Amino acid sequence: MLARAALALLVLAAVTLTACGGGGSSPAKTNDAPPPPEAAVRTAAVEYMKATDPKVACGTRATTRLVEDVYKSLATCEKAVTESAKKDKDKDLGVPSAGDVRIEGTQAITAVSVKGGEAGGSAGHLTLVREGPAWKVDHIEIDYLRSMMATAIKKTPSGPVSVPAMRTCMLGQIDKLTDQKLRSYMYKVQRNDSDAKGATVALAKKCPHGLTAYYTQVLTGIMKKRGASAALLRCARRDMPDYLEFTGLNKIALEFSTKGDEASKGALAAALAGVIRGTEKACKKTT
Repeated sequence: MLARAALALLVLAAVTLTACGGGGSSPAKTNDAPPPPEAAVRTAAVEYMKATDPKVACGTRATTRLVEDVYKSLATCEKAVTESAKKDKDKDLGVPSAGDVRIEGTQAITAVSVKGGEAGGSAGHLTLVREGPAWKVDHIEIDYLRSMMATAIKKTPSGPVSVPAMRTCMLGQIDKLTDQKLRSYMYKVQRNDSDAKGATVALAKKCPHGLTAYYTQVLTGIMKKRGASAALLRCARRDMPDYLEFTGLNKIALEFSTKGDEASKGALAAALAGVIRGTEKACKKTT
């Protein structure tokens, strides 16, 4: 199964790519006569993409090589697939499909894509191999990994990446990653590796202006709810970005927001409340 591209990580505690589509993982019914090899390849690819059953995602439609490359072990694969299935059971992840197929002996490569839902727009290629009578996914091609990551960034609904400036910068950061680094990052996300969140934060820190835009939007939104005047809000939107970047609070806030413990939450709340108070005090002198 191709897991979600860590949408939760990209939300950054407002960084899994969804290559999965919706639906169950039961094999398609077949006639007595075996399907043409191209059709069999397409069926195998689609069943893998939408699999929510570890037996399919880590076994009947995935080679041992793929499981070891992505998850390091069968146990990790089964755990990650099970956890993703629980998280995504009520989500629309789109409908996967397979297109052009090229077969050379016992190996095949097929174009795949997802239409609609959170993963809609993802497209690329999968390599499959035939083991006995069955076709299994053996390798996720880099074009598909890049497409899944870009789609996750574009469709993240909240958090820093939902802000246009941050989204544009993150897409640019992904483009700069070498194929090897992108693959390593995506596989970490896929298997819920403990380093995945840190890698996402590291990428986000390379977009300081995007982070500033996000936290300025959040904090001025709080000020607006508290009844700040239009003049005060204009001043805050003008002056707050410089303060956030000068103090480094844009990056500090990001780190605290992803830790999740109560002490970090408290420190973050106190720091951001201080930004609001300081901005209001400075702006009231000039408005």
